[in-house]
Amino acid sequence: MRITDHNIRIERRGNELLVTYSWRTPATYALLVFSLIWDGLLYIFLLFDAGWPIVFHLLVAALLLYSVVALFVNTTVVSATARELRVTHGPLPTWMRHVTIPARDIRRLYVDAAVEGPAEGATAAYWQLRAERVDGSRINLLYPHLNRDLLTRLEREIAVFLQLSGDGGPEHPLKLPGENPVRHPLPAKMRQREETVPASPPRPLPRHRLSRQSEPFALCRVEEGQSLLLAACVHRVLHTTSINWENAHHPRSRVIVLSDGWGKRYFHAEMLRGRWAYYEERPLNREELTQLGFSGAGEHPGALVNGGHRYYPDEQRRGDITNGPRRGETLVQYTYFTTRSYVRFRAYRIGTDAWKVCVQEPVDAAVFTRCNE
Repeated sequence: MRITDHNIRIERRGNELLVTYSWRTPATYALLVFSLIWDGLLYIFLLFDAGWPIVFHLLVAALLLYSVVALFVNTTVVSATARELRVTHGPLPTWMRHVTIPARDIRRLYVDAAVEGPAEGATAAYWQLRAERVDGSRINLLYPHLNRDLLTRLEREIAVFLQLSGDGGPEHPLKLPGENPVRHPLPAKMRQREETVPASPPRPLPRHRLSRQSEPFALCRVEEGQSLLLAACVHRVLHTTSINWENAHHPRSRVIVLSDGWGKRYFHAEMLRGRWAYYEERPLNREELTQLGFSGAGEHPGALVNGGHRYYPDEQRRGDITNGPRRGETLVQYTYFTTRSYVRFRAYRIGTDAWKVCVQEPVDAAVFTRCNE
């Protein structure tokens, strides 16, 4: 495997991952021009016998020239194996120190915002890849970089080589009121259907429901006010939100809110390559959002960790809401997933609003049946 992006090169050599970061950037050339002008002026002053104060300017010129040469030829190499992480700089010696960290001493790797700077006439964030030790100390592995997605992928690759199980989320798995950790986030009555013996007797159904006939139907086509059977219990559609996406592989999705008279249940239906998939979801509260790394309307986290699993976002989806009070507004969404669990997180933001996140679990479309009067 070999990935090259501007001044970063990622290579896998056997059981070792090598990341080479070149110090040379467009700003280096501007600094070279400034250094040449500075040295030229000093040469003119020397011709006219400027005296001993010129010595200080000569020292500054020598230091500046050395720094420019170092920026042109030096690289930072991050080497990761299953046993350790090494960071070296060279070939010219600088103030940067070589670092070797045993893998067992690394708590997490993460991508964090570094500084703000201009990019193509706009304000763009610079990102930095950092490592945190178990003692709480932090190390910058690379200089600030504009490509956050590349750093996130790099973080993921290094974490695999170091066999890290998490990336610094809550020390205790995020828990919901009266429930298990978030990886089992759905209402208890849904999980009881999968148990051989229910925890409590089922609630008796009203008489008028017993005479109804049911037939399969598509949840993705329900209308507000329509009734349906879910686990032998009548639910009514409170409201729906339809979204048309720009992505051809995910053209449409719908958010459907049902009520059985006791509480609400949220479902997300999305079309993937011509077929509909269904998920039951639960919105997270503000405290849970903070634990997962979401803050207001800022950037979405490059990765989530919960219950020992790391969740990474897929590509950004952008679409328009086609119904309801927010019709015509643009929605941006990321879906966080992991290969170790079927649970996933849906993070979305409408316009400039704060991020909202739902935890999702897939459901079988066969559990929904039409309710005929």
